[in-house]
Formats: sequence, structure tokens, C-alpha cells
Amino acid sequence: MQAALMFEVLMYLNSYYFGIFSTWEFITYMFKLYYKGYEYNLEKNMYKVVTECLTYLFFCITEICRIYMGRKSDTSDKPIFIIISLILMIPSSACIIHLLFGQIFIARLERMLCGFQLLMVSCELFFGLIHLCTFRTDKY
Repeated sequence: MQAALMFEVLMYLNSYYFGIFSTWEFITYMFKLYYKGYEYNLEKNMYKVVTECLTYLFFCITEICRIYMGRKSDTSDKPIFIIISLILMIPSSACIIHLLFGQIFIARLERMLCGFQLLMVSCELFFGLIHLCTFRTDKY
């Protein structure tokens, strides 16, 4: 099994899945604010709403950078892009866990999508570490 190929395939798939995932998260968050706003009690819990918005924004920025660095490692022979991509998985995973467990209200579909995103990130971490351990600069 080639870890580099699996890492690249997972990065490629995650680049498309992230677009779907982030769009869904944005739509459901707007839905929750509009229809479930009375449960948020916006006057008292405004900091929770701001925290969830900032977490989502931070997640999008780190995930875009992580996917860019992971895809860039395919075109270069330097392991630094893989290392940066693997390091950016830590805050990205923390944001996904916050989206999964730290929100006030979470939909069932949102739980499944967050779980699948965590699964993809953990598989990318596994194959990225294997690819980094077997990294060679010489090409045959």
C-alpha cells in the first residue's frame, strides 16, 4: 500500500467534502439562529453565539490552509508541507469536536457529518504520518 497515494486521495476527497460540510454547517447555524433563537436566549447567551461563529470561522481558515498544504505536498519534494498539514490537523480536529459536542443545539445530520469529517481527518493523519516516515526525495 502506498501511503503517499492514500494521503493524496484523502486530501483530494476532503477538499470537496469540506465545501459541502462547511456549507451545511453555515446553513444549519443560520437555521438554528432563526428558528431556535428563543432556545439560545440571545440576550443572555450572546457570548455562546459569538464563540460558535468564531469557532466556525477559525475551522474554515485552518481547514483551507491544511488542505492547501496537503495538496501542495503532492507537487513538491519537500516534507515541510506535509508537516504543516499534519500540525494544522490539531486545531482543525479541536474545532470539529467543538462543533460536535460544544454547541447549544446540534442536529442529527450535523452529528453524522461531523463524525465523518473526524473520520476523514484521522485517516489523513494516519496516512500522512506513514507518508512522512517513508518520505524519500530520490525518485526512481
